[in-house]
This record gives sequence, C-alpha cells and structure tokens, in this order.
Amino acid sequence: MSKVFLDCGTHQFQGLKEFINILGIDKDWKVHSFEANPLTAAGNLDRIDKSWEFDLTLHECAVGTHDGTVKFMGEHNNYQARGEPDSMGSRISDNWHPGIFSETGEGKHDGHTGVEFEVDAIDFPKFIRETFSKDDEIYIKMDVEGSEFDILEELVKDFPPNIKVFYVEWHERFFPNAPYMHHKRKRYTKIITELGVEFKDWV
Repeated sequence: MSKVFLDCGTHQFQGLKEFINILGIDKDWKVHSFEANPLTAAGNLDRIDKSWEFDLTLHECAVGTHDGTVKFMGEHNNYQARGEPDSMGSRISDNWHPGIFSETGEGKHDGHTGVEFEVDAIDFPKFIRETFSKDDEIYIKMDVEGSEFDILEELVKDFPPNIKVFYVEWHERFFPNAPYMHHKRKRYTKIITELGVEFKDWV
C-alpha cells in the first residue's frame, strides 16, 4: 500500500510545496505532478527541491478525459508584465475565457492573445484506475483551469474507491453559463462527499 499525491496543474510546484505540509508528504509517498503548459513544465526539473525525499514523477501533459492531444490556449498579458513569460495563464477548455474578469473580479477585458498549440493529454480517470492498486490511498489537488468539470463528470460515473481526499480549485465563474456550472459543482460535491471522500475547495 502506498500513499499517492496527484498534483494536477502543478505550475511551478507552488501547490505541492503547501501540500507537503498539509498532508505530511515524506519519503514514503509517491507524487505525480502534471503540467500542461510546456513553457512552465520545461523548467520544472530544475525547480525540484533537493530536500524532497519522496518519489516524484513529472508529467508534461494535460489531464483530461481522453488520451492523445488537446488544444492549449495561453493568455500572455498580465503574466508577461510581471516578467514571468513561462507563467502565462492557460487552459485547454474551449468553453470558457479566463479574460472575462479582471484579476480583481471587476469589469471585463480581452485577455486572449492567440497562443494556441497542441499538447499531450491523458485520460485522468483511466490513469488512476490503471496505475494504482485498490490498496493505495490517493490524494488529489486539481487546478486545471475549467477542465475540472469534464474530468469530474467522468470520475463520478465510476468513482475510484481508493481516492481519500480531493481538493479542487473551481473556475465556474469564467464560463458563459456560470450558474449552470455552479449547479454542476454542487452536484459533484454532493455525490463525492456521500462516498465518504474529503472533497474540499482549493483556493
């Protein structure tokens, strides 16, 4: 039996660093970090902290609901202004636009600057079922810029019983049909918590 942490949307390991303390991740854990942004992922090998003793696997791909490739879309504006060219806002969902709201949540702006290309993707529900044994304990952090809805829709059809804790950063506010997406969020929360899983918001 292993304890496993799946860090979906690891960016530059900011969330992983927090969860090392939250979950007490140590040398006995296995960690899988997923990053779809190729510019960010390319530098993550150099960002690994030498003090980390756990088994870390880096996946330069998007998590989704099928194996293959997906369209990656980047938002340059604010990130380049901060001097972080490899940290552009991004998503693989066609159905939302992170530029709809300003960073303060007020007003609107056109954040999209036309950066689009194909990136590798994995079927995340299948990855869980085929990679880990039923005795493994799985802990998940998911910050995937709107793709959480597609992934959760598939997961709840046959929810893996070895998932113990699941943190999600929600992005329904960026969808044109935000009230409906919020309804879906409440539905997933109800289904998963009733299975006995600690299902929490990650901000």
